[in-house]
Amino acid sequence: MDFGEERQGIMNYISGLNGLRAIAILAVVLYHLFPGTVQGGFLGVSLFFILSGYLITVTTVHTWNEGKFDLWTFYKKRIRRLYPSMLIVVFVTIFLMTFLAPNSLRGIRQEFLSIVGGYNNWWQIKENLSYFTRFTNQSPFTHIWSLAIEFQFYLIWPALLWVYQYCKKKQRPRIATVGIAVLILASALEMTLIFRPGADPSRVYYGTDTRMFSIFMGVLMGLVQSEQQETSHSDGKK
Repeated sequence: MDFGEERQGIMNYISGLNGLRAIAILAVVLYHLFPGTVQGGFLGVSLFFILSGYLITVTTVHTWNEGKFDLWTFYKKRIRRLYPSMLIVVFVTIFLMTFLAPNSLRGIRQEFLSIVGGYNNWWQIKENLSYFTRFTNQSPFTHIWSLAIEFQFYLIWPALLWVYQYCKKKQRPRIATVGIAVLILASALEMTLIFRPGADPSRVYYGTDTRMFSIFMGVLMGLVQSEQQETSHSDGKK
């Protein structure tokens, strides 16, 4: 999963985030090893999303304020950070599974296209593939759904950043932060309304619309921190 980390200029690196990432990874791994015991371990994915939204917000807001933000550069960095390692993993896995478990590669063409196209989460929803019941005979690429959500977020983030900067220019940055808070509530509410107790929750778990609240929580924290830093910097000059 990509976190968009860029240690630029005056940006402070928060070492504690490494600890949070380690906790999130451990929780997800333990959930898959002991699903009956560590039942809430999959929530580590939400923590990853929050960290991702926070870090990409802090770094890009700083880059914009420095007058260095460029749309093409932003997407080029995201592609360079995500695609090479992801494609290596995919091709190596396909090569190995061809010999070890060829049956698991049925329908791989469509799945591969969904991975490269950044819509794997919706492909899994369309195929009715359950995250919670396929611990045997499941696709080796099941977990790439989370990268798809990040891909989709990166597509819309520059537009949201522009809206935020426009609101700042009009001396109304709170409008943008309130707007993000509304998106958080809307996404969380949709998750609540779609979820059906006793039914397979994979649609809720995979959906961009129902999972985006985690990333937006990180975005909101990043915007609030950026505003506080700018206010402190301005006060320090007085």
